Amino acid sequence: MTPIITPIVQFGTSRFLQAHADLFFEEGTPQRAVTVVQSSGDPARAARLAAMADPAGYPVRIRGRANGAVVDEERRVTAVKRTLSTASDWAELERVVVEEAEFILSNTSDTGFDPSLRIATPPCPRKRRAIRRSSIICSPRGSGRARHR
Repeated sequence: MTPIITPIVQFGTSRFLQAHADLFFEEGTPQRAVTVVQSSGDPARAARLAAMADPAGYPVRIRGRANGAVVDEERRVTAVKRTLSTASDWAELERVVVEEAEFILSNTSDTGFDPSLRIATPPCPRKRRAIRRSSIICSPRGSGRARHR
């Protein structure tokens, strides 16, 4: 089995991201694989995470007009290969960001991405080189207060 590599890490599970960003990654050349991260830790959204990573994909409905003609079509998005939650998958999230991520996309506000309210934030890694190209939230010297890097 080939390991999953996701060069795009997306913070946020909104329909906007599903129907715009993820569809673009699906239809781009080359197609890009995405890890979607739920930053709220809301257990009620666990089913949404599972549905997003379903190998059969999820539907996106395109409606409107193009060149004077009515457009009403469904496309399937299969670019989401992995979903994670900051509440339960912090170590895996950190690994994916450090080892795989080329791009990080976020549609969460500062309030929506405050894991310190929901989880104990890990101490900042000592090796800054490993996290230079990405934004990881961690607590300085184990203080329990998260901050952006």
